[in-house]
Amino acid sequence: MVRPSSDIWQLFDIEKTDKKSKAVCKFCCFKYAFPNATRMTNHILNQCSKCPLEIKQTYGNEIQSSSKSSTSEEKESNKDILLEALEDTSLP
Repeated sequence: MVRPSSDIWQLFDIEKTDKKSKAVCKFCCFKYAFPNATRMTNHILNQCSKCPLEIKQTYGNEIQSSSKSSTSEEKESNKDILLEALEDTSLP
């Protein structure tokens, strides 16, 4: 598996079986047999009912700012906010 480049991967665990890897949502345990950052982002923002609102808002803001060609400092700030929200959230 190629090294994940999107921060969304921090919200998923990687489950390796034989030669395949699956991404598993840390909140609802939904599995993606063919992990893809775009689908995983859609899952967190629109489908996962167990994902805390603060994480959805933080990640949604990161998506909006990255589409506006944000600076690397803004992206790092959003990443820090996302990590802090994830740490403050109790997972199942």
